[in-house]
Amino acid sequence: MNGSIEKAAAATTAELERSLCGIVGVEAARVTMVGEEIVEIHIVAPPGSRPKHMMRDVRSYLAAALGIDVDHKRISIAVRKSCAGGGGEDRGQPRGGKRRVEFRSVDVQIGRVQTAVTVRLAIARAPLEGDAQGVTAAGETERLLVCATLAALEPLLPPDVRLLAGDVVRLRLGRGEVIVAEVRVVEARQERRLIGACALDGERDPTVVCATLAALNRFLDQHARRGWTEFHVRADGQKRATPEAPAGPDGRVGPHAYEGSEAYEKRTQAAVDAGDVAPARQEGETR
Repeated sequence: MNGSIEKAAAATTAELERSLCGIVGVEAARVTMVGEEIVEIHIVAPPGSRPKHMMRDVRSYLAAALGIDVDHKRISIAVRKSCAGGGGEDRGQPRGGKRRVEFRSVDVQIGRVQTAVTVRLAIARAPLEGDAQGVTAAGETERLLVCATLAALEPLLPPDVRLLAGDVVRLRLGRGEVIVAEVRVVEARQERRLIGACALDGERDPTVVCATLAALNRFLDQHARRGWTEFHVRADGQKRATPEAPAGPDGRVGPHAYEGSEAYEKRTQAAVDAGDVAPARQEGETR
C-alpha cells in the first residue's frame, strides 16, 4: 500500500484526472487528495453507463497502469440523464435552434392475449402521447413500441405523410448490443426507409423508442409542421404581422385555427377598432 500511495503522490491531481478521462466511457473526472492519499474520485459517465462496471474499470486502470489501489467506496459515478435521440446532448434545443423530440416515459402492459403500449414524448415542453395494441407474441412488443412512438409523432407531420413501422432487430456490436429500428415513410406515393440505432445499455423498451426517434430526428426537422404568421391588411396598404401562434382549440394549425373561438373574435374586434380590415380566408401565410 505504501508504494501505491507514493506513486499517487508522484502524480499530480491534474495528471490523474487526464489519465482517468482516457478510460472508455469517462467524460469527466475530478480527484481529491489529502497529502499523499486519494480520498475521492468523481466520474461523469454518458447515458446508459453502468456505475458498477465503470467503478471496476476505474479501479482496474489505476491498479494496472499507475499502481494505485483505491477503495471502491472512494469512487463516485454520476451517469448523465438520457435524452431523446439516444445521444448525449440535449435534444430539446440543439444547435441551430431546431426543436427535437424528447423521450419521457413508456408503459407496457402484457396480458395473456393482448399487449398494450403507451409512449410519452415531448417537443418544446408540449406533451405527445401515442398508443398501440396487438397480440401477445414473441417480437410483437418491439413492433408495438415503434407503432406507439409513430402514433405520438403523428400531430407533427404534414397531412400527406404517413409513417409505418418496419423491422426491429437486436445486433451485437463491439462489446455490447444495439437496437436497430426501421421506419417506412410514405409520401407523394413514394416510400423510403429510415434507419435508427441506439445502444442497449439499459432497459429494452426505452431503447426501442430512442432508436425510432434516432431514425426520424432529421426527417422531423425537415417535415414537421411549422408555425404560422397572420397578416392584417391596413387601409393604407401596409401589412402588420402578428406573432407566431400555436394550434387552435380544435387542434387546427394555420391562420384560421382560432376562427369561431372567443380569442379569434377578440383579435378581430381589436383589428377593427385599430382601423384594420378584417382578414379574409386567403390572408395568412404558412411558413
